[in-house]
Amino acid sequence: MAEGGEKSPVRHSKDVLVNKRILDLRLRGEDPVETHQPKAKRPREVNEDISLCSVIAFLSDEGLGCELGCRELTLGGSSWIEVYQIEALCCTDAGSPMSAVRLLLESAGNCKYVVEVLHRMWKEGHHNGDLASLRDVFLSVCGSSQMKFCPGIPGYREHFSNVRFETKQLRVWELPYERYDSQQCPVWFKLPFNASLDARFNPAPCVQCKECKVLERQSETLSKRAENRSEEDKQQRVSASSNIPFKFISPHSQTVRRRNVRIDRQQAKRIATRLEHYEVSLSSEQSNELEGACLAIEQDYSAELAAVINEASSDEDKSVLQDTWMNDVKSRQAFTKDQETNTTGSRGNRWSMLTYRMALAVFTRSPSAYEALKSFNILQLPSTRSLRQFTGAHNDKPGWCEESVHEQVQRYQQFCHHQENQGHKKPTFDGILIFDEVKVISKVLWNASSNEIYGLCMTDSDLLGLHDVFQDVKESSTDRTSYVLQFLWRDMSSSFDIFGPYYTSARSLDNKFLLVCLFDCIRLLYAYGLEVSGLVCDGAASNLAMLKSLVDVRGAFGSKTGNADRHRVPTEVEHPIIPDRKLHLMICPSHQLKSMVNALFSSSQHGSKSFLSVNGVPFGWQAIIDMYGRETKRQRDGVPRDVPGLRKNYVWRDPWTKLNVLPAKIMQQDKVLAELEKYCLSHPPDEENVKCTVDYLKACSKLFEFGTLSHTRVSASDSAPLQSIKEGLAFFKRWIDSLQASHSDFQPTNPKQQKFISWQTWDLLRIMSYGMVGFCEDFLSRHPGYYVVPVRISGSAVETVFAQLKHAAGGRLSATNYTSARASLLTQRSLHTVHSSGKNYRDAALHFSEMPLQRKK
Repeated sequence: MAEGGEKSPVRHSKDVLVNKRILDLRLRGEDPVETHQPKAKRPREVNEDISLCSVIAFLSDEGLGCELGCRELTLGGSSWIEVYQIEALCCTDAGSPMSAVRLLLESAGNCKYVVEVLHRMWKEGHHNGDLASLRDVFLSVCGSSQMKFCPGIPGYREHFSNVRFETKQLRVWELPYERYDSQQCPVWFKLPFNASLDARFNPAPCVQCKECKVLERQSETLSKRAENRSEEDKQQRVSASSNIPFKFISPHSQTVRRRNVRIDRQQAKRIATRLEHYEVSLSSEQSNELEGACLAIEQDYSAELAAVINEASSDEDKSVLQDTWMNDVKSRQAFTKDQETNTTGSRGNRWSMLTYRMALAVFTRSPSAYEALKSFNILQLPSTRSLRQFTGAHNDKPGWCEESVHEQVQRYQQFCHHQENQGHKKPTFDGILIFDEVKVISKVLWNASSNEIYGLCMTDSDLLGLHDVFQDVKESSTDRTSYVLQFLWRDMSSSFDIFGPYYTSARSLDNKFLLVCLFDCIRLLYAYGLEVSGLVCDGAASNLAMLKSLVDVRGAFGSKTGNADRHRVPTEVEHPIIPDRKLHLMICPSHQLKSMVNALFSSSQHGSKSFLSVNGVPFGWQAIIDMYGRETKRQRDGVPRDVPGLRKNYVWRDPWTKLNVLPAKIMQQDKVLAELEKYCLSHPPDEENVKCTVDYLKACSKLFEFGTLSHTRVSASDSAPLQSIKEGLAFFKRWIDSLQASHSDFQPTNPKQQKFISWQTWDLLRIMSYGMVGFCEDFLSRHPGYYVVPVRISGSAVETVFAQLKHAAGGRLSATNYTSARASLLTQRSLHTVHSSGKNYRDAALHFSEMPLQRKK
């Protein structure tokens, strides 16, 4: 301690380890407590006795008599001399002063000395009667030494009255002191060399150590937090739904919370018991509907139901079901462990990859929904900042991006090995390339060549303060991204998809830009071993022009003479990379279905078409309008409807309905066809007109419902879906042939003709039909034993991606957030979307999202 120090305030302390029995054991050499330093070696065999007078004389000679006092004690049957500080540093519970540090010298016998701090042994050794050899020991005990005494946390009692629980870092001293300090408190310590000048030259003998300072600040923070806590928060902490751990609340609050949990559990049991015996009575109409549904399942779907039961009961599938169940059990255990351990909501929580997967499944679809779910405190979930680190790890630039394709190809190769291990055939690395464009918000100046953002898209009159900024930006280098072209590679021998590159454009896409991006993407995929055997796109004008430029055709295809099938159009070209291979061209079936139904709608009363059948009978959309009238009358009369899914906006179609697949799908399905045929049985005046409309819709049903959008496997050239496509196309070929034969002035390529569908729709229909048949036959001939599912050859896959991207971007998809929204999809295992066209109709789940979870570097 520093010389001339002022008297420090009295400190209360306790030590549970010290009592007379333990002290006697120490003095006899049987120390139960581990010492801080090794025992000093005895310098010689012969020891000299020391007396109280010799100690007093030594203290006087050294100038320590004013700071240290001494007296004789008898401990454990031996005579000892106690050297203590005259100014006591602390007192006991009874209030009697007691020195915090003292030196005990054995007068005779073992000549042992012990330095104690708060009656806890700090240092010990042996002396030979020469007090001069113990000069450093005496100096360490006196108040003028550099050693400091830590008073602990004096005001902890006040903090404890508010906090009402003890932290793990706290150490409580018991008899004979009352003292609170840190578990790592050294009590008697020497200031470090880097201590502040105020602490080093502080004359006070008591200096708080670093560990106790930290614990005191924490206690003050907890105390202030407890004082500022409202009554509502206090009630929430003891409620049954609280997620505060029990160790962080007071014993009284723990008792109240346990009582609330017990009451809540009892109420839940009573509600569950009541619900077990709860019955809902159905009306006669509801009962009849339920009986009818059960009867329909037994009559129409009994074979399918029996097949499902037999498949689940077979010995071959039992192991698969058991493995699936065990995986689910492990997943539930990992998720439950995260919920139990991460209840504090702090940044130090650690989450398993399963929890991250589940959280990303919600976050990538709707960040706001994830925030709302997290705020309910029903589930413990990671923070949005952690999730953004995962979604930001796959940000790719537009154009040729090898990193993204390389990672996905690695996952695809692992998927192939897994398929082989499961006993399936190895995927062929042969698939189709689907592409589509999307309009994005062009509010940013974007250079498509260098991928740089220059600023906001404003005119000089919008914000004059930025006029000088726009003067510096060269017009030739500022291209706004208005359209994004996205590619998707789909494997035809498995369920795997690869998210291909994307390209940006400042203006609407033309056929030249599409050709450059198309060949660039094909070369990139081929560099990683992925072959492209077919192209799928929608019927946009630029896409149609690009496909015709590949087959060297300008304008309409028309009809050729002298061929067995004069309506056949070229739908295959030489592969640009692989020799002796064909590249098949196809139109998206779901887009073409909408075009066919919209063409029939154009034959309504004020439409641009007036269809004329093979027999010269006019027909059109009027049959659909009359059918809806009959459906409305059945509903008013309380009779069950024949077409329950038919709505008014499906009949009187607005531009939004024309872009939807569900209104087009329902028109060529069995219920609409059955209602029209049932109406014709009564021989109404418009029977012939309605029959022609039925023939048109039946042809569409064969082309799409049982053909290009079918889930039936195509394993040979005579498979049912391919035959259905040919039969549906034959109707339109007979129709156009009859019009050309009976009307000499009929020109299919004339945009003003009204008797037949437009030439663009007719060209797209033939490209779709001949391209689909040609691709399936070529694929099966090159890969015997494999099969093709027609519904996977659809551009709806990219439409699904765009829907999820817009959803992830909050409905405002732009050039700046397209990359981040696209990266968020790659962190999902599979991509599902709820199509309004119905379940398993337009498309299946996309399985391109097998990317590993990794944080952004």
